[in-house]
Amino acid sequence: MFVYFYSIQPSTRWKELVDIVKFQAGLAKASNAITEFRMLNNAAPMVVGIPADPNTYSQLCQVIDSSGPAGATPLCRHINEVAAQVRAMEPQLRANGHKACVTICTDGQASDGDVTAALKPLHQLPVWVVLRLCTDEQKVVNYWNSIDSQLELELEILDDLSSEAKEVAKFNNWFTYGEPLHMLRQFGIAIKELDMLDEKKLTADQVRDVVAIM
Repeated sequence: MFVYFYSIQPSTRWKELVDIVKFQAGLAKASNAITEFRMLNNAAPMVVGIPADPNTYSQLCQVIDSSGPAGATPLCRHINEVAAQVRAMEPQLRANGHKACVTICTDGQASDGDVTAALKPLHQLPVWVVLRLCTDEQKVVNYWNSIDSQLELELEILDDLSSEAKEVAKFNNWFTYGEPLHMLRQFGIAIKELDMLDEKKLTADQVRDVVAIM
């Protein structure tokens, strides 16, 4: 599993992004889910979830706390590097029936090229992509929705808890969308029925599946 930690512009949602990454790092550590965290600026990738190296979580938290929102957004370069890593793992992933999860946390746009072109190779790989938007700026939301419409890629776009809960209520007001589920979706849990909660009204069979999952 790979998690992107974006350097974002100063805003009230910086703390939101920090909380997301710390939660995901803590869950990776507790579950031994090997997870690579990448800041786009000022730090090398760090891997959490390796039992033989339990101190990486604390080191990552120190890096996060000592950093701030600054710099460009070289997203394409990082996507290309991760795609190469997943390609090397592809035979083992497919043999085990597994997928790598790429979680992108951002409030902006790529500054180093065409992110649609960078993401396209992931379509051929066993990958599940989660985009966690940390902005209400319509221009940025439209940018990522446009990318989603151009790609034949398993891509889940998530906003903050309140916004996602409102979207779920539009289609499935029988369901109380809470923070535990939201955090797990950010972590990369890939269950079709949960992804559909904010997209359309579920059928009776799908409702039964969701209740069983809960």
